[in-house]
Amino acid sequence: MKSIIESGADGDVTKFNVIGPWLWFTGMSGLFGLIASSMTTYWAQGAAMSGLPEMIGWVNGVNYPDYIGLNILITKMVGNCLAMAAKLCIGKEGPLAHCGSNCGILTLYLPGFPFKFL
Repeated sequence: MKSIIESGADGDVTKFNVIGPWLWFTGMSGLFGLIASSMTTYWAQGAAMSGLPEMIGWVNGVNYPDYIGLNILITKMVGNCLAMAAKLCIGKEGPLAHCGSNCGILTLYLPGFPFKFL
């Protein structure tokens, strides 16, 4: 049975059988990484950090100005998914804790719910 590299009659066809999917994979990975980094750089700079040290500081009373917000939550969720799809080396625990703390704090500000006492 022939492998992908040995298939085809001439050398040009075999190069495209191997290089075409590789170019597609690296191109899509690069595009996903570019979108995730652009969202973090230009839209929500608070999503650039891990989330765990900032959450510990927030609980201890340190005020981080760009730690909580809907744009940071969306950027963290979408950017983390795109960065993992781009095969970048990122952690999952810190961003998950950051998203959870954002969801918890943003729930307090929902209109019509009696969460003001919290």
